[in-house]
Amino acid sequence: MTDLFTKDERENLTKALTEGLVLLPDTDIPGLTMMIWENIAGLPHAIESNFNIIGNSSILNVLNENKEPIMNIHINPEQLQFELAIPEYKFTQKDRVTAAFATMSTVDAWNKITNFV
Repeated sequence: MTDLFTKDERENLTKALTEGLVLLPDTDIPGLTMMIWENIAGLPHAIESNFNIIGNSSILNVLNENKEPIMNIHINPEQLQFELAIPEYKFTQKDRVTAAFATMSTVDAWNKITNFV
């Protein structure tokens, strides 16, 4: 993964994964969920995902090439958080790339919906 991203990009990915992303009051959770899902679906790197919107919260599951969840993205009114669905030591190189691209797609959607870009 280190060859794919600049030092700043790696630091931003690490920060997003470990600390999550704060959401503004009245964030459109279903809209953010759909934007993240669409961003992931539009990547040139083949990633599959599914989602479940429950009230004002949602969960996106990022799947590996075997269609097994490797990462979950939890979105609630206060914060967007990332959770590994399998232990990190079981990640293949492809799983790491998939998780990184999914994280970048999520941060991009978060930037857009919070008007930081």
